Parts: sequence; C-alpha cells; structure tokens
Amino acid sequence: MTRTADIDAIIARQDASELARDRCRVLMQVIAGDLTMEAAATQLGLSRQRLHELRERMTGVAVTSLEPQAPGRPAGPEPDAKDGEIAQLRADLGRTRRDLDCALIRAEIALTFGDRLEAKKNAMPQPPVGNERAERNRRRRRGGAS
Repeated sequence: MTRTADIDAIIARQDASELARDRCRVLMQVIAGDLTMEAAATQLGLSRQRLHELRERMTGVAVTSLEPQAPGRPAGPEPDAKDGEIAQLRADLGRTRRDLDCALIRAEIALTFGDRLEAKKNAMPQPPVGNERAERNRRRRRGGAS
C-alpha cells in the first residue's frame, strides 16, 4: 500500500498569504494534470500568460531549493570588509584610549612630584664604564696614581 501526500495539508502549513496558498494549490493541480491552464486562469482571475509566468517561477524556486547542499549547519555569513575595518578601528581606539590614560597619569605624576623627580634624576650616578677593578690593577702595575 502506497502512501499519498496530502498536498492541501502541506500547502496549508506554509507561512504564506491565503492568496499565495490558493495559487500554489491551483498550479499543483495544473502540474498534476487535474486542471487545464484555461480553467486555472479563470479560477484565479489571471491571464494564461501570467499563470504560465507563475508556474515557471514556482517550478524554478522548487528546483533551485532541491540543489544538493553540504551536510550540517550552514556556515555563518562571510565577514564583510567593513566588519574587519570596524574591528581594526575599535582595537585602535582601545589602544589610543589606553595611551591617553597613561599620558594623563604621567602628567599628574609630573605635576605632583615634579620637583622631587628632577632632583633624583640629577643625583643618579652614571653607570661605570668598563671593569673598574681591572683598570685599578693596570694602574698599580704601571706604578701610576689614579
């Protein structure tokens, strides 16, 4: 025993206007051979030419929707060039804000401790050049004073 599809129930479940569902029902009857194009055009109040256009469009959408597809969930939308640019600008803005915050903190420190920082900066000893012990030993061996 074969099972027949209840086309009317399938069409009724579709999210579409009643007019679109009626057109689909009539066109399915035409395709099945249960209704002539003239009778279908009269029933829908359309010209035969318009009914032919609708049949072509419906068939085209049906065939296109049945193209083989990759298994699994479809991938998300491709990132747009503008999306990448926006992400880059947001990252730049974050770095700029951080740099500004650091500059403001440096300015506050300089205003608060400016005189003390200058004195310590000048009081710092210069790092020794070369090995001082080796230089002293050389001078001793030569017999010269420092």
